[in-house]
Amino acid sequence: MRATLFVDWSPQVLPCAPRPINGELLSSWTRRLAAANLITLPELCACLEDLAQSQEPAAVFDYGSPKTWRLAIARMTRIPEPWVWALDLQQQFPAIDREWFLHDATCPEKIVSSFCPECFSEQIAAGQALHLKAEWAVALVTRCFVHQLPLYRYCPWCGMDQPVHFEANAIECLYCEDQLTIRRWTPNPASPEPLIAAFERTVVETFAGRDPDPVWAGEFTAPSFCGLLRDLLWMLTTPELIDPRYGLALVDRVVADRFRPKFHYGGNFEAPFHARSWTEREAVVCAIIQILLGSASDHALGVGGCALRNSAKFRPFVEILRSVERGEHRLWARIGQWPMSLQDRAGNALRFLEAKQARHRRASVRSEGRVVYDLDVRRDT
Repeated sequence: MRATLFVDWSPQVLPCAPRPINGELLSSWTRRLAAANLITLPELCACLEDLAQSQEPAAVFDYGSPKTWRLAIARMTRIPEPWVWALDLQQQFPAIDREWFLHDATCPEKIVSSFCPECFSEQIAAGQALHLKAEWAVALVTRCFVHQLPLYRYCPWCGMDQPVHFEANAIECLYCEDQLTIRRWTPNPASPEPLIAAFERTVVETFAGRDPDPVWAGEFTAPSFCGLLRDLLWMLTTPELIDPRYGLALVDRVVADRFRPKFHYGGNFEAPFHARSWTEREAVVCAIIQILLGSASDHALGVGGCALRNSAKFRPFVEILRSVERGEHRLWARIGQWPMSLQDRAGNALRFLEAKQARHRRASVRSEGRVVYDLDVRRDT
């Protein structure tokens, strides 16, 4: 979050200094500091830049904050510097790097965050400190863990990016000043999705260094599960496995119609996952769940269809292997590192497809034989 202001004088300490909250973003805490002292966030950033005597542009560093910046804001708020460092995303999620957080590739230092209107409303009703949760900045998180509803990144009223502004006991859009505690319903309002929220919670806990629930991938350590997620994300979004001229990625072939985005994910391979729209990221999340749970997730995610009823227990590997057109050796090299349950389903799907192809070849040969026999009979008569 950059600022372009310059100040002639900076206070050594802020008159009001609300304490940080465990699990919030650094940019959330600085928003609260600015609101408590009746100044704007750019003004606060400019003061910090002046006190830190930094050559870098004024900013709030959610990820990898420089120590000079952390010391400056700690002095201004009269707290120990480790309290500031504890809010850094590097500290909160030590198992991953910057690429797993929402940000624009052109401004890698600027981490952005989604938000949940219902959570904001509950914070106000309970008299809690208004804040943005750190998990809302993770690119694989698309749902609120409490309400299981989609997170907003843009203002639902004016469409501006990063609109959250704390004002006394209210949360409003920085640009249009509409309340961000109200969800803007569409003609087809989103419904709670417990399975998606449960998986994304597991992802966040794994990124924080805790081993995942075995229900998702068997007995796995946090680093191993992170490696599996990297492989699945690559497989579903890379142009290396499907001819990119079709404008499709594997996620476009695998994900259920219910969660398929309006525009194909593969329509723009240039955009990295962490800069994708909410619908595109959730499509990838749902495809990952389908791969991990197989047919056990069919009912919850709306997967099915009579055409694939005989291969349901191999789903979605049948769809994946049917769609891969190149780089198949690279895919199998990755699969060979996965849990045995996933390797077995992938292997069974391959054998199912090979048997189906063999049946088609035999049927074709028999058909050609009948045609030759009919021609010979006609010549004899």
